[in-house]
Amino acid sequence: MVGYLTGQEIHDLDSELYFAFKNDISAPDNTQLCPYTYAAKVKSVVPLSSGSITGYGKQKITFTDIR
Repeated sequence: MVGYLTGQEIHDLDSELYFAFKNDISAPDNTQLCPYTYAAKVKSVVPLSSGSITGYGKQKITFTDIR
């Protein structure tokens, strides 16, 4: 993951990561989402069809300006 995030940032590309949040609680605020241990800006959050884990919703989160 470190290599992917670093490589995307070096080439000035967005990074896409997938998260699964429990359906009965609200998803964290965009300011609380981060790629691994890095700081970044959330460009978009896209809900996807239900994932393979019952009770969790899958979302694709696109990050920019990873530091």
